Amino acid sequence: MSGFIGQTQMTPDMLAAGRIALFAATVLSAPLYAGASLMGLSHAIGFRTKPRHIIKGLAYAMAVTLAMGFISALQSFGNQILPLLGIFLGIAFSMTILLICEKRLRPVEAMIVSFRAITKKMIPLTLVYIVIAVLFLFSYATAGIALVWALPFMFNVKGVLYREMFGVGIEVTVSQEGDDDSSSGDGNKEVFNA
Repeated sequence: MSGFIGQTQMTPDMLAAGRIALFAATVLSAPLYAGASLMGLSHAIGFRTKPRHIIKGLAYAMAVTLAMGFISALQSFGNQILPLLGIFLGIAFSMTILLICEKRLRPVEAMIVSFRAITKKMIPLTLVYIVIAVLFLFSYATAGIALVWALPFMFNVKGVLYREMFGVGIEVTVSQEGDDDSSSGDGNKEVFNA
């Protein structure tokens, strides 16, 4: 711990432990990240969300966790070769989770589709991600307080980008009068159900 806060020199073992911890945190948080991404997509297409919708990513837990593991490993490998390569891979695979959840693609298929689509629009998307990165840097400067705005902004922007790049399939269902979201959630026409 003292090496991470600058009291002692970092050893290779400490760096390896840090990489493993970051990888584990990324993989374990994958279903919640998927849920937040789906909430951002819901906002992008005009539906309301509720805080409990963040657990919608649990339905895709296995596929999303595999994809996040692959992406995290590739990004880590890219960072070791050249830091810009790691950033490029992070941007190129940024739509993978939404492709898995919304289009029901397998992890590797979603990674390939995301890579192809993003590399075609790399320059404008890089500018968007630079704005998001600046917001996150500002969040660090405010001891994390600005994350209250930066995180929802990031997920909403990703939802808008996804909607514009891939389109969103919406299923229309008829609900009877008096139905509310608390009964089943399937018949509510104001809730996006990925």
